[in-house]
Amino acid sequence: MTWQIRDTIIFNGIKYDLNQNLLDNYFQEFKKNRPEINVIDTACWRGHTIHFIIQNDELKIKNINWLGENGKLIGQNLIKDYFPNRKFEWFSGFLRIDDFKGDYDNEKNENAIYEFLEINCGNLINHWKFDFSEFSEFKNILFEEFKKLEEYDSIFFDLKNSHSKEKHSFIENLILQEIISLTNENYLKLKKT
Repeated sequence: MTWQIRDTIIFNGIKYDLNQNLLDNYFQEFKKNRPEINVIDTACWRGHTIHFIIQNDELKIKNINWLGENGKLIGQNLIKDYFPNRKFEWFSGFLRIDDFKGDYDNEKNENAIYEFLEINCGNLINHWKFDFSEFSEFKNILFEEFKKLEEYDSIFFDLKNSHSKEKHSFIENLILQEIISLTNENYLKLKKT
């Protein structure tokens, strides 16, 4: 499998690679806003890259690079049409920016420093920095909050059906392992609890 070109973010003057494809997630919700991909590149199946910057405590789009002929113009038009002030207000959740995440957001490195930007509707809320123990506790807090949502029951039920012989604690551990992405999907609901 070919290594995929990463989206990036600049925070406090430092450029970080992101393991999340925020623009793709945006296009899943707003399909009509997605331009056609007219060039395929095995290093960038999604057909674009997006580069963010935290500026004045806001998640701003620095640029969008669309593959193919007129790619730069397509990116500029996307910004002009859908993000005129360049603020990516659509996103709420956590962006992991530490150098320990690896390719797939490794969360088991006991020597790592875990760093996240907490974003709410495009506004920087907090810059979190944890050692392994603090990060584990943070995930447990998110998990307890997530259990209050209807989504938890639905996910638990689905997992229990596909792992019918497993104990309750096993299913909860599966959910806990995905709590950051589940929190991102339900961030605004969690903020209301």
